[in-house]
Amino acid sequence: GPARSAKDNISNFYPGLYDRSRCSVSAFDDDGLVDPELCDTLNGIVTPGSPQATGPALVERHYQDWEPRFGIAWMPLSNRRLVIRTGAGIFHGRDAGSLTSALGLPPPYNRTVELTSLSFAALSAGKLSPFNPETPQAPTFLQVLDPVYKTPTSYQYSFGAQYELAPRSTIDLSYVGSRQIHQGRNRDINQVPAQYRKEVFEGEVNPDLVRPYLGYSNIYVNERVGSTRYNSLQGMFSHRMGR
Repeated sequence: GPARSAKDNISNFYPGLYDRSRCSVSAFDDDGLVDPELCDTLNGIVTPGSPQATGPALVERHYQDWEPRFGIAWMPLSNRRLVIRTGAGIFHGRDAGSLTSALGLPPPYNRTVELTSLSFAALSAGKLSPFNPETPQAPTFLQVLDPVYKTPTSYQYSFGAQYELAPRSTIDLSYVGSRQIHQGRNRDINQVPAQYRKEVFEGEVNPDLVRPYLGYSNIYVNERVGSTRYNSLQGMFSHRMGR
């Protein structure tokens, strides 16, 4: 199953738990910093101790995954020169440690921010330095996992025939294919909406003021929604030079 923390010091972001009434543009000062008294800087964040958490790993477990496989080889001719083979199976991938370790980065246990169009005054001691979560800070950058987080799955199948043309000489012709679903990709769910991109590009609008999830900058979610296909016709001639 998905990896978890032995000390439960991980967190994740659940978009469905984000409450838009708990942060507004009025929480931002002229430097684009967020006042934690006017904006919940943990809006949508869950930890293993949260009642809304799907489990200690903060992503769903998928106990219904199964991996049946079969293969058949048949010699239909009495001279045993022709072999027909077919097979298929379901395979699953494992989580990379570099992905699950990302849950150690979000608040409240850690905090990463992106600074946008700040003045030097905002960087002076007493404001952003040293860091104090009780004072206005830059919006938090998140790198999290999709709470559903389905298991990467591969369906693999093949059908082929091998024929002995002469002693020690064979020819093979096979179709080999596969289909992969629930493949991982990173998507920023807090991108600037299309209607504001021109103003943001021209520097007229602070991007953090028009994002869907106020109080955060980019929110990169590793989600399992990608898919791929592979289809091939493979042929081979083989001749053994000796016994």
